[in-house]
Amino acid sequence: MLTIGVTGNLGSGKTSVTKSFGALGAKMIFSDDIVHDLLKESTAVKRDIVQRFTESVLTKGMVDRQKLAKIVFNERSQLQQLENILHPRVIQTIRRQLTRYQRRKIKAVVVDVPLLFEAKMESLFDVIVAVSSTKEEQIQRATRRLKISKREALQRLKCQLPAKEKNLLADFIIDNGGTRSQTKKQVAALWRELVPKN
Repeated sequence: MLTIGVTGNLGSGKTSVTKSFGALGAKMIFSDDIVHDLLKESTAVKRDIVQRFTESVLTKGMVDRQKLAKIVFNERSQLQQLENILHPRVIQTIRRQLTRYQRRKIKAVVVDVPLLFEAKMESLFDVIVAVSSTKEEQIQRATRRLKISKREALQRLKCQLPAKEKNLLADFIIDNGGTRSQTKKQVAALWRELVPKN
């Protein structure tokens, strides 16, 4: 089974690229969905977060992502603390899901992981694809999708490994600076290269 890790910074278009791989036949895993589920459903995660950040990050007894974001994206050490709580659990969940797909003899799985290099997840994947776009496009997408200010988007981008470094570390780069059709063509060409028809 081929495992493809898709990474890139905030607003680079990782999700669109991952979904394009999915449309070509890959099973998809989204690490942001795993984080969302952990924050919503894991009592152990909630306990650890409250212990570290106090109950001020809760709304109606649930971890409030926006309140948490305001704290962690303003101070690097706080972000590190949150990542120490979440990353091991995210990695464990991805491993479990990959094992399940392997048992089902799935041909290829694509995993959308924004912090793939930062969380040192390289060993989980056969191939790593970095999605690249201009900073202006990233900010535009992030502010639109997350309903955050330009300043907040820039703050979050500062907390991630620079895109140039991700591109150097990746096996392949998808340039998401053009049209959606151009991006899909790049994904299709890479898919043909990685998953030849039997």
